[in-house]
Amino acid sequence: MSRHARAAAWGMLACLTVFISTQASAQARRGRARNTLERTAEIGIRTGYDFDADDWALGLQARFPLTAILEFIPSGDFFLVENGTSFQVNADFAFPLAPRGALYGGAGAGFFVRDPGLPGAETSTELGLNLLAGLEPGRLRGSRIRWFVEARWFVIEGDNPFRLAAGVNFPLGRGGR
Repeated sequence: MSRHARAAAWGMLACLTVFISTQASAQARRGRARNTLERTAEIGIRTGYDFDADDWALGLQARFPLTAILEFIPSGDFFLVENGTSFQVNADFAFPLAPRGALYGGAGAGFFVRDPGLPGAETSTELGLNLLAGLEPGRLRGSRIRWFVEARWFVIEGDNPFRLAAGVNFPLGRGGR
């Protein structure tokens, strides 16, 4: 991704964040926040698959509600590669696309590191844009333990790996029914 395209992507992410925050505030004042999130902070475990690299992953994540319709989702994945090590750390923001947040979308930043583990081979690091869409069916049934499925694209220069993740989140407090 060129420097100008990366700057434009970050600018769009900032505008989206401001737009979502102002919409949440306006809906809350009017009392019509239909797609609001009623939850507490959560932590979770996940597994995933990178279709481009043909690698499985294991990871952790947390979900922190910021506003009535915006969550911050930091996460990390360790990829099970044949040689060396590979991992990614993410800082994403998600918002509901359907009532009660069962379907969500979002964007954020990712930092990917691949160490081939071979003498003389260099470790590569990439900073990129994450785009994601997910489903949390547990929200529909009012369960406190919420499993999820998430599709994500890591947009980096010359490549856009597609990954699918699934996992379960556990609330840290009493809220979030």
